[in-house]
Amino acid sequence: MELKKRTRWGLERGNIDLTDRPRVRNPDGSVSTVRSESNEIDGKEVLYPTVGDLREGTFGTSKSRNPTILTGKQARDIYAKTGQNLGKFRTPAQADRYAGVLHREQAKLYSDKFRKGGAVRDYGK
Repeated sequence: MELKKRTRWGLERGNIDLTDRPRVRNPDGSVSTVRSESNEIDGKEVLYPTVGDLREGTFGTSKSRNPTILTGKQARDIYAKTGQNLGKFRTPAQADRYAGVLHREQAKLYSDKFRKGGAVRDYGK
C-alpha cells in the first residue's frame, strides 16, 4: 500500500521499504515485521516500527543479522536518529487505522514468503 501525501491516510507517506523488513518470530509463534506504535512528534502523529536491529541502530531490513522487538524508547530513539517511519498522520486514530491495514497486508505478503522458506529469527534466542 502506498501512502500518498494528503490522503485519507495521513499527511506524509513513510520512507521504509515494506517489502524488505526484518522478521522476528514471537513466543506465540506469530511473526512480526512492522509491529508498530505512534507518538505525537512536532504536531504530527508519527508511526514507526517496533521491530529493528539495535546493533545497526536502524529499523533493519531482511538482511539484518540481529532483528528484535524494540521497546517504545528504543524505537523512538531510532526514529529520532534516522527519521525512518511508516507514515505521519493528523491523529492517533488515523495512525491506528493505517497500522491495522498495514499489519493485514504484511501478514499476507510475508505468509507467502514463509511458505517458501524465508528466514525468521526467534525472538529472545
